Parts: sequence; C-alpha cells; structure tokens
Amino acid sequence: MLITGGSSGIGFELSKLFAADGHHLLIAAKPQKELDLASTKLQEQYPNLAISTYQVDLAEPQGSLRLYNAVKKDNHKPDIVINNAGIGTYGTLLDTDETRELNMLSLNIVNLYKLTRLYLKDMTEQDKGQIMNIASIAAFQPTPMMATYAATKAFVHSFSRAISFELEEAGSNVRVTTICPPATRTPFQQSAGMQDTNTFDSIFTLNPDRVASDAYKALWKKQDLVLPGTGMKTLSALVNLMPTGLRMKLARQLLLKKNG
Repeated sequence: MLITGGSSGIGFELSKLFAADGHHLLIAAKPQKELDLASTKLQEQYPNLAISTYQVDLAEPQGSLRLYNAVKKDNHKPDIVINNAGIGTYGTLLDTDETRELNMLSLNIVNLYKLTRLYLKDMTEQDKGQIMNIASIAAFQPTPMMATYAATKAFVHSFSRAISFELEEAGSNVRVTTICPPATRTPFQQSAGMQDTNTFDSIFTLNPDRVASDAYKALWKKQDLVLPGTGMKTLSALVNLMPTGLRMKLARQLLLKKNG
C-alpha cells in the first residue's frame, strides 16, 4: 500500500496500523530525515516488515508523476493508495504568503487529483483496489482565516465522493473513501502557524492515532465518508442547518488567537 505524508502525524499512525497487519509499506514524504526516522521506528517494531520510502515534494507540478513512476519502476502495484500529504495556511488572504498558498493548491488539489487519476486507472483495469483521500471537517463550509485551505479540502471532499458514486454506479469493485477529520494534534498545527489559536483546544480535537484508527476501520468496511471522532457526524449535521454566515462566525471564533 502507498501512503503520502506517511512519515508523521495521521499518516504515520496509519503506517503503523498497516505495518501491524503485515502490509508492504510504500511511504512517500518530502523530508528525507523524517522518512528515515519513520522507517527506522517501524522496522524496529516490525523486523520482518517490507518497507520502501520515496522522497518527493508533492507540491511540485510533476511530483505525483515522479512518485508514480518511481513506484512503478520498483515493480510495486499498490492496491491501496492513501492521499494524506497536505499543508495549511492561516490568516486573512492578503496576510498569507502567496507562494505557500500556491504550493498548497498544488499539493492539496492538483497532485492529489493526479495520483487519484493515475492509480484509479490501474485499479479499474484490474477491478480491485481502494483509494483513501484525507479531506477535513473544514471541507463543509467557507472558513475565514483559512479560506484557501478550506477550499482545497472542499475540493477533496466533493471530488472523492463523486468518484465513489461513479464507481458504485458502474458496478466497480474499486472503492474511494473520504476522511474528514476535525482539528487534530499533528505537526500541521505548527507548520500552518496555528499553535496560538483556540482551534486545537476544542473538546472535539483528536489525537492522530484516533483519526487513523477510525480511518483504518472505514477502509476495510469500504465506507464512502467518515468523520472521525465521537458524535462528529451528528454535530456536522446540526451545524449544517445553520445559515452560512453564522457558521463562518463560529469558525472564525475557533480560529482566534488565544490572546486575541
């Protein structure tokens, strides 16, 4: 199985679950040191584990194709692909760094699209396989202070669920699962510059192992959509009954600086 961003956070927790079940792991990530450390930790815990690592920057335009070709060159044909790699930005649109936002669009949308398309073609030809795309609870509404990030996750959610419908309607055995976690305590928090916000102090905030566990179970059940955490599906349904303006105000409140 192939997982992007599999060396830290939710991705690493998923890697551990697949390793425990004896899967051959193909882990892709940008930081080589992080990849090496993750590989070492997994190998120490599971000495007989087959693991291959791929250092790639999926924010680069051809990153997904380079990864696909590298995996293919090694004669691997993953039957499970998890698009987990992603970054975020925080702040009003004009306060955010444009280059980082463009990299985020490339990583969160363009390369996820490309990897999904490349592996979906392989899987449908064999009529077997599973793709899991990691979106976010932010996918369900416009989110001030994270406008672009939430929009990228809205794409992931809409894109993935539509493909899932297409496959089911066609009678395919290939499945696509969409995961929409709430705020999760991972390196994302600091890399997005959100360590001083209220976002990660909510009672609904999860640790990455819980998100990974719920996602892992959903994959084997071939579920279409999963909102990890207790009561998140009910909470989301209730929130969606509110006017969009009110929902944006509530989201903005959670994204306030702690001293703001």
